[in-house]
Amino acid sequence: MSTLLSTESGVAGSGTAPLAEVRDLHVAFGGREVVKGVSFSVTAGECLAIVGESGSGKSVTARTLMGLTGEGARITADAITFDGRSLVGLDDRDWRRLRGREIGFVLQDALVSLDQLRTVGSEIGEAWSAHHPAGFGGRRLRRAEREEKVVELLTLVGVPEPRVRAGQRPHELSGGLRQRALIASALAQDPKLLIADEPTTALDATVQAQILDVLAEAKERGNAVILISHDLAVVSRLADRVAVMRDGEIVEYGSTSDVLLRPEHDYTRGLLASVPSRTSKGTLLTSGDTVPEPAAPTGDAPPALRVRDIRKSFAAKDRSTRAAVRGVSFDLQPGRTLGIVGESGSGKTTTARIVLGLTDPDAGTVELNGRPWSALSDAARRADRHQISVIYQDPLSSFDPRWNVDRILRDSLRSRDLRGSDVDRRVSELLDHVGLSDEFRHRHPLHLSGGQRQRVAIARALAPEPTVIVCDEPVSALDVSIQARILDLLARLQAETGVALVFISHDLGVIHHVADDILVMRDGEVVEYGDADQVFGEPAHPYTRELLAAVPVIDESELVA
Repeated sequence: MSTLLSTESGVAGSGTAPLAEVRDLHVAFGGREVVKGVSFSVTAGECLAIVGESGSGKSVTARTLMGLTGEGARITADAITFDGRSLVGLDDRDWRRLRGREIGFVLQDALVSLDQLRTVGSEIGEAWSAHHPAGFGGRRLRRAEREEKVVELLTLVGVPEPRVRAGQRPHELSGGLRQRALIASALAQDPKLLIADEPTTALDATVQAQILDVLAEAKERGNAVILISHDLAVVSRLADRVAVMRDGEIVEYGSTSDVLLRPEHDYTRGLLASVPSRTSKGTLLTSGDTVPEPAAPTGDAPPALRVRDIRKSFAAKDRSTRAAVRGVSFDLQPGRTLGIVGESGSGKTTTARIVLGLTDPDAGTVELNGRPWSALSDAARRADRHQISVIYQDPLSSFDPRWNVDRILRDSLRSRDLRGSDVDRRVSELLDHVGLSDEFRHRHPLHLSGGQRQRVAIARALAPEPTVIVCDEPVSALDVSIQARILDLLARLQAETGVALVFISHDLGVIHHVADDILVMRDGEVVEYGDADQVFGEPAHPYTRELLAAVPVIDESELVA
């Protein structure tokens, strides 16, 4: 059980009192203090953003307001109040009455938060019924009426085919759809305070914009919002005030315009400098230096990838077929980066799997370095498999947890026909390439940070000396400064090796920073393809313009009061 001690009683409510207030909060686990003297408040109709990197203490701080700090936590504070009531000393029954109805919580990991044994419609319907136990006018709603309310909530958060999705269980939905269902469940009870912990990190730009609109509408209705995020552009769109946390402390606190446009702390300035965007293109985010140019291919080199009119359909449960990829074509030259963008379900991942030779197309061809690739059998592809690698969004799930880093990298070198000391030397070189020392050889993935795991994943992808690496959302789960280091690392490695990159991301700022050419996909088709500056600067297709318009940016004209 968590232990909460207080040196002062709760703050009495008044007409001008904050809805929620924390004063001098300290949280420790096993003698290690992770939150150190944090103070803040949020009033009705206001959004407070808490920003910072993993381990900064922001999520622990937010969980304390929900009584969910965790087992073994020792909590002390001068005051923790909500709606004029002290939260110090509440028992489990008090917390159950408070959670959901008065304080809502949206976690980033919706798969864990949603009940896997129930449909999302049942879960949202139960949450709505808890807030409206007698329906309207004292009459309990019939089942069909509750189902309509569920459909309304799913529609509100941008879930397509809401009636179909309401009947599905969480594991049947994509990550983005699960996140929207979780937000719908939190909004169902219309809580006075909504705590949203990275609620849009996994979402596409247009869906992210819709969720931010939903949160903004809740704020306009008088609800208070505490937004936890590492995305400073998202923060700039919704927050009234910002608290920047580092190592358990608030290092900067003030209005959004002051913190984002006139930051006083070096750490805040570093976070802002690490954000990739159109203006950062061609520079290293961590230093501001110019990105090295990849060596030009010698002779008349063929494209690293030539994709022509690939198509792929899948059978649905009702025995119909769904076209996932419809006539996709592109060329990728050595040493260049192709960015692929589009919403969930646009065909990006299926296209990547066909390029990798993991899924066979129904029609069309893929050539790798001028030679047939998709037309070959798995056995025939084996000889050239080392020429194309992949970096996944979640490297942890792609590692064998029983293997240490040394074995992971040795396994990836099997195609290079190295022996003995040559293998040992190559493992050291790969670790050095990605900025890790030899001591990491003996660590297991579970004992590495997110950024360190991604560096190992990059080393593994580089090990067979490929000509093409497919990067599938490789930085979307990383903090902004770690993301900057990984993007700089890929840029330097591309300059050194001349490797071509296929870079898939829902973050258009990242894509514009890294890509030479852009492929925009929608419903399995390519709607726009060309030079990155041209596509971003003068988009020809309405869908591309819609995507770009949905991207949150730090707009100085909107922030300055």
